[in-house]
Amino acid sequence: MPTRWGLPLRAVLPFEPREADYVTAGGHPPRGFIRSKLMRAARSYGDQVREHAHRRRLHIRMGAAQAMSPQVASVAQRVAAQRGAGVRSHG
Repeated sequence: MPTRWGLPLRAVLPFEPREADYVTAGGHPPRGFIRSKLMRAARSYGDQVREHAHRRRLHIRMGAAQAMSPQVASVAQRVAAQRGAGVRSHG
């Protein structure tokens, strides 16, 4: 979902004014801050960002390996073709 700045919306955080005020201004954390809906949502989004970054790094590394080795490129093409056809290897 694009925003008014043209960037994709990656997360929707719950409206919790006391917790948000603590995050932006500091001070003493509100009671139950760590278990709040805001912090649970932020942790969940952080997990998604880490997973996306990990997949992206693997994608970049695989591209570099394919460029350096025709054998790796051949194997990667066969795997991609099998995934595209819905074939799964068990082993």
